[in-house]
Amino acid sequence: MVVIHGGGWTTGSRIAHVGQFLELLTEADREIILLRQWEGLPFHEVGERLAVSEDAARMRFERALGRLARVVQQLRSGELQSVLGS
Repeated sequence: MVVIHGGGWTTGSRIAHVGQFLELLTEADREIILLRQWEGLPFHEVGERLAVSEDAARMRFERALGRLARVVQQLRSGELQSVLGS
């Protein structure tokens, strides 16, 4: 799980920031993160929704979290152009 600390963010602004970060991911990455974290589905149900095995869902989720963490790190480092792919 990616946890964002600091910056004096309130709970509401943290949610807004996470939503913005998610928008910078692919639709597939957003979907798996939202199914698992927002809807709280177990991996076997995530797999069923995506028509993949539980293990594949787990791996996709872990990879999507890694990509999300990189986006957050790049933004924190001031690398907006890298995040936007320009």
